[in-house]
Amino acid sequence: MSIVFVVQSMGYNNNLLYWEAILQELYAYEKKIKVYSRDTNALVKNTNIAVKKNFPIGRFSAILKIPSLFRLLRHEKETKLIVSEFNAITLSVVIVCLFLSRLKLVLLIENDPKYLLYYKNNRPGRLVSYVKLLYRRFIASNVDIVVTNTVGAQEYALNELRVPNDKVINKMYLTSSLVNLNERFYCAGGEKVTFISVGRMDYRKGFDLLVLAVACLDKVVKKKCKFIIVGDGLSRKEIEMMINENKLVDTFHLTGSQSYEQIKNWYLSADVAIITTRADYRSLVGFEAISCGLPIIASVHDGASNEIVVEGCNGFIIDPSDITTLAEKITWFANNSTRIEEFGRYSLRRAKLFTPAIAAKNLYEAVMSRPDE
Repeated sequence: MSIVFVVQSMGYNNNLLYWEAILQELYAYEKKIKVYSRDTNALVKNTNIAVKKNFPIGRFSAILKIPSLFRLLRHEKETKLIVSEFNAITLSVVIVCLFLSRLKLVLLIENDPKYLLYYKNNRPGRLVSYVKLLYRRFIASNVDIVVTNTVGAQEYALNELRVPNDKVINKMYLTSSLVNLNERFYCAGGEKVTFISVGRMDYRKGFDLLVLAVACLDKVVKKKCKFIIVGDGLSRKEIEMMINENKLVDTFHLTGSQSYEQIKNWYLSADVAIITTRADYRSLVGFEAISCGLPIIASVHDGASNEIVVEGCNGFIIDPSDITTLAEKITWFANNSTRIEEFGRYSLRRAKLFTPAIAAKNLYEAVMSRPDE
């Protein structure tokens, strides 16, 4: 039995990022793995897995490319096809599999789609929402197995998509871990507490909310803190202006864009991670932070927050638009720096539940299972 992924992308800009470690672990279970992608072209180190960008489907012309997709997959035998989410590529594969019934189709759903919506932005009307739901139900009804990554995704599949219970398998299959989980060295009670935020600099990620919260800090607390923002994007100039206007130039450090490998060192140089997103399907930044032994101030609008944070044990979950509460949690860590190691060690223990090895094992077991088991 072979495994074939047919997906929109893996990683970013031909860099597999967290997917490389998962595929390497998956290779230990199954050597016959192929990956066809629209956006990614890469080799998985220490395996014979090639992520091929020659997948013949474009962003808007997927339906027209179905004959090419049929030719690509018609020779596959004893194969588990894996598709992800509800994009045009998934729809095209579903249609092809109606004619290639010998192929077993597995749909991956990472989380409950409600986390893609925030405030009044990106909220479709009732008619559009209903049409989207019907479209997703069609896809879910024409696959053999639905693998959900979270309890929220599982409930969505069962209750909204009406997938039969015996076709849904809930196992964590996607994570990001940057370091050996015993690599963290703690030195609590330093001169300053270093907070780190990582992500693309745009409105949705909420870095402006972080700047506003820091501007509200008491002067004594502010002197105890240092803030690092790792990333780049369209909002960078705006964030720099806010930092200048609030006289926080000596408090913030903006690193610009960093490679996946470089980000690890930034995490290890910090004490506490802050996630201020206004909406994230399931941000992997939090998993990276706990793998580096960092406590977290997490956003309630991040679909991963309940996975990575145990309230009061390794961090806090807040609404980042509540500037006062965000400032209070920053202040708490600044005034309780001797507890950062305690919180950080809890994060490390938590991270052991979300390793690439566990994700790969879960994915393999789910993909190879039978719906009637």
